Amino acid sequence: MAKNKSIFQVTGAMGPVTFFELEGEYFAKRTTSLDKNKILTDPNFQRTRENMSEFGAAGHTAKSFRNAFAAVIRSMTDARMTGRLTAELRSIVLLADGVRGQRPLNISEHKEKLVGFEFNNHDHFSKICNAPLTLSITPDRTGSTLTINPFNPVNNLTIPQNATHFRIVNALGVVSDEQYDSTSRKYYPVDAINNAIGAVTYSDYIPVDTSVIAPVIITATLPGAPVLPANVSVINAIGIEFSQEINLQYYLFAQGNAMMVKVVG
Repeated sequence: MAKNKSIFQVTGAMGPVTFFELEGEYFAKRTTSLDKNKILTDPNFQRTRENMSEFGAAGHTAKSFRNAFAAVIRSMTDARMTGRLTAELRSIVLLADGVRGQRPLNISEHKEKLVGFEFNNHDHFSKICNAPLTLSITPDRTGSTLTINPFNPVNNLTIPQNATHFRIVNALGVVSDEQYDSTSRKYYPVDAINNAIGAVTYSDYIPVDTSVIAPVIITATLPGAPVLPANVSVINAIGIEFSQEINLQYYLFAQGNAMMVKVVG
């Protein structure tokens, strides 16, 4: 793959070369000559089809993850977040027993794989915010409470230039395990009812130049009081976003915001 240095910012195929854009940069690669129908039917591509099937499961689950966190996904992620998440979910499929191409994707059995996942690979929550905090989840997994103890933002936050305020975010997302259906030859969530529901709660706007002298408590609760079976996982993410106050209006920064998966219950 080569980087395109031309003044012409082109996307699409041109002869044997395909041009594409990624994170504001333009690249070129050789166009493949493989026929799609050959990949889907030729016995020599059986392993390829198996991999495609399980990558499809990971991609489907990644979409459920994004839908669960839809309220914050735009402001908290980098352009490659979906790819990084899909790769992590694919690694969970590889841990399962069963027929290749049909193995289940059971987050519920490997919850630790998603703990620490950063929504933005450029701005890690663990580096942006090191304020003292605790997170507790209710026994039924339908809610959680994030508590940030008193701290000085100047000492405990990496504050973007010109930011005047910040908010702490507590977010929950429910993601179901996925299983292969041999009739349709597709993957489906085991619990379609609860899959991809989410909840997001913010703290008040807090000035970046003022010490926080009392605990900040942020409680997030899933809507509808769902009953959650063991084959769904509740992903609890915590985040921070920065804004600039102008005439009593808060304008969200495009950079400097961060969120990570803290607990998977």
